[in-house]
Amino acid sequence: MSSILKLLKKFIKLLWGGLVILRKMIGMAWFFLILIFVLSLFSSYLPSIKDNNVLVINPRGQLVDQLQGDAYERAVNEIFGEISNEVLVDDIVDALNYAENDERISVIALRLDEMKGGGLSKLETIGIALDKVRESGKQVIAYSDFYSQESYYLAARADQIYLHPDGIFFPDGYSYYSNYYKDLIDKIKVDWNIFRAGDYKTAVEPFMRNDMSTESKDSRSRIANKLWSKYENDVVTARNLPEKSVTIFARDLLDSINKEQTNIASIAYKNNLFDGLLTKDQIELQISKKMNIAETEFGESVITFDDYLKVMRLNERSENYEDNIAVIVASGEILNGNHAPGVIGGESTSKLLRKALHDDSVRGVLLKIDSPGGSAFASEQILKQIIALQAASKPVVVLMGSVAASGGYWIAMSADKIYASPATITGSIGVFAMFPTLQNSLAELGIYTDGSGTNQWSGSFRLDKEMSPSVKQLVQSQVDYGYSEFVRKVSTHRDIPEEKIREIAKGQIWTGIEALDNGLIDALGGFNEALNEIEILTNLSDSQYGLIYLQQDISTSELFAVSFLDTLSALNVSIPKSNSNLPIFDYLNSEIEKFMLPLLRFNDPKNMYAYCFCELN
Repeated sequence: MSSILKLLKKFIKLLWGGLVILRKMIGMAWFFLILIFVLSLFSSYLPSIKDNNVLVINPRGQLVDQLQGDAYERAVNEIFGEISNEVLVDDIVDALNYAENDERISVIALRLDEMKGGGLSKLETIGIALDKVRESGKQVIAYSDFYSQESYYLAARADQIYLHPDGIFFPDGYSYYSNYYKDLIDKIKVDWNIFRAGDYKTAVEPFMRNDMSTESKDSRSRIANKLWSKYENDVVTARNLPEKSVTIFARDLLDSINKEQTNIASIAYKNNLFDGLLTKDQIELQISKKMNIAETEFGESVITFDDYLKVMRLNERSENYEDNIAVIVASGEILNGNHAPGVIGGESTSKLLRKALHDDSVRGVLLKIDSPGGSAFASEQILKQIIALQAASKPVVVLMGSVAASGGYWIAMSADKIYASPATITGSIGVFAMFPTLQNSLAELGIYTDGSGTNQWSGSFRLDKEMSPSVKQLVQSQVDYGYSEFVRKVSTHRDIPEEKIREIAKGQIWTGIEALDNGLIDALGGFNEALNEIEILTNLSDSQYGLIYLQQDISTSELFAVSFLDTLSALNVSIPKSNSNLPIFDYLNSEIEKFMLPLLRFNDPKNMYAYCFCELN
């Protein structure tokens, strides 16, 4: 018995020792968590802005109106090395607006190597801000080793543009190419049941054809030519070049290279597209001399626009106003339910609109839309919230981004005023539904489906069962009805006869200029024009109200986690992402995701969609 007691005492002692160690470890973990949190409160890096500074605008990634995911997701991704290559257009514009009247900023340098592109309307917004900076007397210099078509558009607004002597500028124009899957679908024996309303509703074509239809090709070609015309006119005007200079350069590029026996950079320089062929070091030396600073001190006189924004926004006084105008961003595909920023959730976006509705200080709403559409149900859900705001005497003005088509137009159509860029792609008034069934694929594996139901509709939408003719008729009738309702609503809200709407609908897409001519929008303009319109509608002057940006709420625990992760990032703590993919696989993956991901995420309860695959390449 005594030996058993000894063993029991020994066990209890070991157990207690283990618990004590565990308690100490937990206590130590909490200590480090609290320590890091406290450090985050005091270790926020704020750069100093000296006199005679160079503000470097160095966008890294795709230009967007709204970042994908919430703050917590982005902080986690950054720690794991999965940084989203996105840049907010508003951040660049804000930095330029601050710099316009900041005497400490002497030169604005556009460093454009890592810019991944963006819609022409987004480029135009930044271009206008650059023009204002130049008009204020600030010098703008653009330089890059390689220029894409998009980055050159911004560079054209600079006083001088420089290209690396071995660099490239390749204006490949605008195009629309897509993959087509009919033969693949036939080979794997999937019945891809397609229902659509609108002759030009081409979103379903890749699943029913092996090539682009004549209607789609004509429509896309028209849009591509109009966008290219605007792009080139903006560039040659900004650079004071002869008409068609960029078109001629692209057309004659190969002949010029063969004739001159030189590289692309030299040909571009000879065509006056650049002011010089210089390396980054040569350009920085040149800027140093103009600013009368030593070359060795150049780095100390440089501030990036990210750091500049941190300082300027912190110093900006926030006043509380009795009257406010709410700004809401609706960017991405429209899906049913709640979704993080970068996707327009029927419920989550409606919540933001309801927040504006129930906030007594909000007098009106500026809704920025950048969306190809998606769920018809979610689009209607958002539209009803906009109508509710208007019923409460809170006007809504829509500002369209690069794309506001199909469902994107659906949520815009009731606005008191709709503004768009000349380069906005909109319209695509049409509806479709798709129901793939796998009975033939399964039969190849020796799997069959049989049974009985209580009526003719039983088991109608099973993936393993062929759709009956009556079910197909039923679905088509609802698609036709959805299209008729779409047309009717546009006619009602835009005060245009339904017959005329049917002529410009059918799924056709339009540029902002064409949409204005067709009555689908009210005016061409940007943020300032849309804001001025709300001032008129609400009888407010710019000194009488504040701007509040309504965004999805983040929980207290997520806020703590974001602060913790930001501190780790500031301390250069990161977990590198393993990336062994070859470039070709990265390209294929991105192309497949770009086209297929929206389809995989589609979740309309009725499987009915107002969506447009209409962004040009």
